Amino acid sequence: MYCRFCGNKLSDEDKKCPSCGKEVEELVEVKEEKIKIEEEELFSKDNIYDKNRYAMEPTFENYKPEKPEDTGSIGYGFLGFFFPIIGFILFLVWKNDKPVSAKQVGIGALIGFILWIVIIVPIICCCASMDWDQIIKDVENNQQMLKYF
Repeated sequence: MYCRFCGNKLSDEDKKCPSCGKEVEELVEVKEEKIKIEEEELFSKDNIYDKNRYAMEPTFENYKPEKPEDTGSIGYGFLGFFFPIIGFILFLVWKNDKPVSAKQVGIGALIGFILWIVIIVPIICCCASMDWDQIIKDVENNQQMLKYF
């Protein structure tokens, strides 16, 4: 036990703090009496609280917040399909809290990513391998030919 005023360590037999001289037992007794009075007022017949009901009220230790209902939506699949990177991030974030929605957005992202690789990458490769100088010359020749018509 420690002194409330100066923090000096006290033995159980000390009635006064050897450091600051404040009375120890008097403070403890006053505190216990105050608790008893508050308890009697709280659980009196005139008070609306029932002692058993009050004891059963939830505390912070056993509080579990309710999880929102996870019904999922086809919109998450479309979101993942059109924006695969965002879909993959949402899948990682939601996989524990919203497993149904995470699965839908993950499948959409996977399909979107595969189609992107199958369709977009070959188009980019074809465009990169084209002889753009020759294409520009052909377009200029066609424009010159159109002048005569």
